[in-house]
Amino acid sequence: MRPSTGKTRKDQHEIKLLENRCEQASTKLNDLQAQNKTLRKDIDTWRKQLRNQTRVNKGYSREINKAVEDIKKLNTSTYNGQRFCQDTNDQILALKAKHEIDKFTFEHKILDL
Repeated sequence: MRPSTGKTRKDQHEIKLLENRCEQASTKLNDLQAQNKTLRKDIDTWRKQLRNQTRVNKGYSREINKAVEDIKKLNTSTYNGQRFCQDTNDQILALKAKHEIDKFTFEHKILDL
């Protein structure tokens, strides 16, 4: 037994609709796959940039830490230099005071002669 012509046409129409939907889905899939590929390339590029930036930041961090250590050493050296300078100035003042006393004593001894 053969199916009726109306049934055959309806089935052919249904087949065309399904083929059309399949084609649309296939097109959408291809578009999404292309977009996915592009996004993956972008992600890979960003990962490379992140690695490079991380490397650069580590270098900057090392330089900053070295500068901090140098500054600490310089501050210590400056502090010690200032202390030494103050001690020297104190010794100079003490010597001047002793000199004045010695000078005064000497002058009085000369006058007593």
